[in-house]
Parts: sequence; structure tokens; C-alpha cells
Amino acid sequence: MNRTPIYAIVILHVAAALAVAQSNFRDWFDPNIGSMSLRADYNVRGSFNEDVSEQRRKMQITRHDFNLSLPIAQSEDDEWTLNARLRSLILDTDAILPDTFESLPGEWWDVRVGATYRRRLDNDWIAGANITLGSASDQLFSSPDEVVVNASFFLRMPAENDDAWVLLLNYANGRQFADHIPLPGFAYLFDRGPNLRGSIGLPFSNIYFKPTDNLTLEASYLIPRIVHAQVGVDIADGLQFYTAFDWTNDRYFRAARDDDDDRLFYFEKRAVAGFKWNISDNIALDIAGGYAFDRFFFEGENYDDRGDNRISISDGPVLMFQVAGTL
Repeated sequence: MNRTPIYAIVILHVAAALAVAQSNFRDWFDPNIGSMSLRADYNVRGSFNEDVSEQRRKMQITRHDFNLSLPIAQSEDDEWTLNARLRSLILDTDAILPDTFESLPGEWWDVRVGATYRRRLDNDWIAGANITLGSASDQLFSSPDEVVVNASFFLRMPAENDDAWVLLLNYANGRQFADHIPLPGFAYLFDRGPNLRGSIGLPFSNIYFKPTDNLTLEASYLIPRIVHAQVGVDIADGLQFYTAFDWTNDRYFRAARDDDDDRLFYFEKRAVAGFKWNISDNIALDIAGGYAFDRFFFEGENYDDRGDNRISISDGPVLMFQVAGTL
């Protein structure tokens, strides 16, 4: 049985917690080798003009994301996959960074390309590695200091039934904590049938629970500040209504910063409601709207510096759209 859906949610958030880039890392711990397909998704999230605290200015935020996963060679024992992501954060504003009195750039980009290799060992363990290179800045690749590097090594070890232990080791220069330090991770993935599955571990934990035929509950937490919770109700074949809460953040290297170790952080919390529609086996749409709050930028080395060059944005409505497809 293909267990990709069982591990999808977990691996999506592992990637975020370890500061690796692409959503296709949900495939890292799929027990199947050699069955990859081309996948792509595009999503856009936009807010309206809101007040910038203490500046008498306005800001409108629009974020675009495009992700691509392309298998380039695969067999029953190993597989190679090309991964790519393009993200843009567009700020329609004349706000300034309050400590340095510099204008906040209006366009931020995060471009990354990488490859993943997985191999099934003789004992049925799956070992793999991923390397991604890119740039996250208002001026892509303007210097080596704006280059983003991620390298991860992972191991999946089957346990009882369809459960598994997973081990991770990640190096990254773009985390919100412990930059440039190789960090380990581990989790126990459990599967109790189609109604209960998830993971327990560090730096992430996740649960998927379906108490009735049409009700789905999901929750995940990633150290230190990534949270997702969702309640979904199936209202027709292939159509689900859902409500969700997310606490997310983005990180970029401003090309004109004074300290090379500083990054521009953007934190946001959202409560939304929307519809997910599986148009076919290969195409899905997601449309949602809601409220974004506790939004702010700051420039520093980590979250402890959140008072430096801080720009706070008033709460306000947010709209979201996503389309995803496989081939």
C-alpha cells in the first residue's frame, strides 16, 4: 500500500522546522521507492492596506509560492529527484526600518534548487540525502552573504506494522536559531489505520484524527514557533470545508544590512476558513479567507532581537488561493 498520504503532513512540517526549502520533502520517509511523479503547486496569499504602527504609513502584503518536484531517475532500489522553489514577498509600502531610518525594500525573493537521493538498504531501511542552494534576499545573489545552503541526511527504519523510526541531521545557514550548527532530529511515525496517525518527536510532533466519516482533526507543532491546527468537514464528494490556525514566519537577508549575521524576519498568525476541492485525481484547489494578526518584521540574528528595526502591522483580513497538480 502506498503510504505517502500518511507521512505527507509530517514531512511538510519537518522541512519547515529544519529550515529546508521545498514542500516536496514529504517524500523523504515514504516507504516506497521508484514511484515518484511530477508534482507542482502554486499558492498566493494577500492582505489589504493596513496601518504601520508608529509610522503613519500603510502596508499591503502579497506572497507568491511555486514549488516543483521532478523525478529524474528511479528504480526499485533508488531514486533521484530535482526540487525547486520560487517565493516572492511583495510589500506595497513606504515604511522605514525605525532604527536605521532606511526604507523597507518592497520586493523579497527566495529562490532554491536542490536534489534528493534515496536508497533502500538490504535491511529495508531507507537512507537519503538532500542538498539545496539558493538565495533569500531583496537582491538575489548580490554577494555570498545572501546565499542560502541546506544539507540534510535522513534514515527511515521500519518498526512494527506500518510504523517507523526516522532520524535526521540538518545543516542550514538560514534558521531562526542555531545557525551553521548541524542539528539532529528524530521521530516515531505511527499508523493506526485511516482514522489515526501521526508522529512524536523533536523538533516536530503531529497528529491526524478522523473521529467520524466526515470530520477530520489535524494539529502540529514545530520548535520553536511554527504551529498548525485544522478542523475539516467533508460536505460532498471531494469537497471539504475547513477552519485553520497557523503561526508562520519568513526569513531573508537584506543586501544592505550592517551585520552579515542579521536577517529580516516576518512573523504572522492567521485564522482562516475555506474550501478544499479535489477536482480530479490530479488537480486540487484550496480557497480560503480569514484574519491575520500579530504581524511584524524585525531585523536581527534570532527571535530575541525582535525589538530591533521592528515594524508592526495592524490586524486585518487575508485571502488565500492554491492549486496543486500531479502528473
